[in-house]
Amino acid sequence: MVFQDKDGAYDIIYGGWKHRTIARLNDTFTGFIPFADGTTFKEITPSGYVEDAYMMLTDNKYYFKPVQITNEGVAAEVLTAAKED
Repeated sequence: MVFQDKDGAYDIIYGGWKHRTIARLNDTFTGFIPFADGTTFKEITPSGYVEDAYMMLTDNKYYFKPVQITNEGVAAEVLTAAKED
């Protein structure tokens, strides 16, 4: 998914099967901008994560709505993460 952060920058967040990664997109969405620490891609996998259905930002907290598939069907719970500046 592509997510516009509150600073106007666009991030691509992707993953699945217990891994989530984030990267900052350039203005034309044709490449990436390194983060302040020099890395281009960061793994941001919270505990209990399988894959995302969506993400939103409210009150400086990121809310990830992951999907978890079990033998009983599909389960979902909301995971949160504080913004790292």
